Amino acid sequence: MRPAGKALRVLAMGIALGAVAGCGHFHDPVTLKEANHRLDHVLGTVDYRKEHRDDAGALSARTDWTRVRTVDVTIADRSFLPTYLYLRPNTPYRLAFRNATDRPYTVQARRLFKESAVRPAGGEVAAIDNFSIAAGETATVDVVSDMPGEYPLAATGDDAWFWGTIGVVEVR
Repeated sequence: MRPAGKALRVLAMGIALGAVAGCGHFHDPVTLKEANHRLDHVLGTVDYRKEHRDDAGALSARTDWTRVRTVDVTIADRSFLPTYLYLRPNTPYRLAFRNATDRPYTVQARRLFKESAVRPAGGEVAAIDNFSIAAGETATVDVVSDMPGEYPLAATGDDAWFWGTIGVVEVR
């Protein structure tokens, strides 16, 4: 065997062993705060001192909530389907999260919820950071944003690994 072929074979074997060894490694569950911090680090920084927008009520008042568009999102094992949600500015959306797993999850989109008018489906505007969904259930939240950008979306549960379940909501 040629030296270059042997080196490639050793390298391939090392990668394969590393992958197999990594498959058995489990991470401790992360808290919602830790997951959000990691997502904010990956997708952009946030001024954590900023509270929910003061004019969420005004944004809601000028929104025609009768024209709400529904976006269905499925939470599967460690994934959102679809992973990316695309929303138009100043357009109201009803995000319907269906938990297709056998365990509860907490869905969180802190930046989106802070910078938008958010309400439980059909309810009054509220300042929320997250909401919970029981196994096999669906939870809905109405959102309208006038601030284009990418916003991290996370779902964590008792079994969440290092990142939990992540996705992105893009307002464009």
